[in-house]
Amino acid sequence: KVTIRLCDSGCPGRLLFVIAVLLSISCGCRCPWKCSSTDLTQSNRWIQSGMEAACNGEHSQAEQWLRQAVAARPNDPVLREQLADVLAQQGKRQPAIEQLTRAIELNKAEAASCVKLGSLYLQNGQWIPASQFARKAIQVDRSLPEAWAFRGETKLAKGQLTEALSDYQRALSLRDDYPEVQLQVAQIHRQLGHPLRAFSTVERLLNQTPPQRQPEPALMLAAELLIEIQQPAQAIRRLQLAASRPDVSAECLLQLSEIQLAAGRSADAAVTLTRARQLYPDSGIIAAKLSELNGGDARIASVQRMQDVLSR
Repeated sequence: KVTIRLCDSGCPGRLLFVIAVLLSISCGCRCPWKCSSTDLTQSNRWIQSGMEAACNGEHSQAEQWLRQAVAARPNDPVLREQLADVLAQQGKRQPAIEQLTRAIELNKAEAASCVKLGSLYLQNGQWIPASQFARKAIQVDRSLPEAWAFRGETKLAKGQLTEALSDYQRALSLRDDYPEVQLQVAQIHRQLGHPLRAFSTVERLLNQTPPQRQPEPALMLAAELLIEIQQPAQAIRRLQLAASRPDVSAECLLQLSEIQLAAGRSADAAVTLTRARQLYPDSGIIAAKLSELNGGDARIASVQRMQDVLSR
């Protein structure tokens, strides 16, 4: 019997994985496959090599190792699901769907696997099977927040905002700390014309997180909503928190500069755009915005010179 836990599929830069291999004394145990001890040892090596490659971001190599393991153990649903994960990482959605479908056939359907398969269908533009697996996931486990969140995603994909909102709120009732869903709920409230409700939702998300770990998309959305409810100064303060981070996005810096300009703070906007140009020198949009400011305000040139001196 072999138990495998693949490292988190989103682990680029963090080479963390756990591989636990528990071997039975003989193959006459409850294994769903039949193999000799030699085959079992060899397939374990393929599995370990595949997991290591996956956690190093070498998904093509991981696929080769795991395909060999699956060929040796075709009736192992866990292996097939791991292979599906590696295929999906490479954008090979249809082969991933096939492997995951077979895994579900071999094992009693689990809600999490149904969500994963439905997500692959949705990414592939196949809304009908995606919604079917969303319903199936809820039927299997009504207490799984990811199942309700995924059904909300399928509703949102069809523009069914009210139905999506209901499913997302059900997911939040089962798991209150769910940033992706909280952002979706806020966006839906905004689309439905309720900016105050949207802002309240984003605020709850931000209050759950230490300032330096608050998600940039949440800070940007909060700023946009603060502008809508006529609080530009608060919007600028929110974005300045995100802008102070070394990994700030170009989009965030552009948004901050636009709000600063709208508030009549052109010198601040110049500083923001100058920093954006330093971080993203190949951005044509940033260059154009900075050039536009340079043409309209003579103070920008001195700000740029000062920034150049400080950066040397």
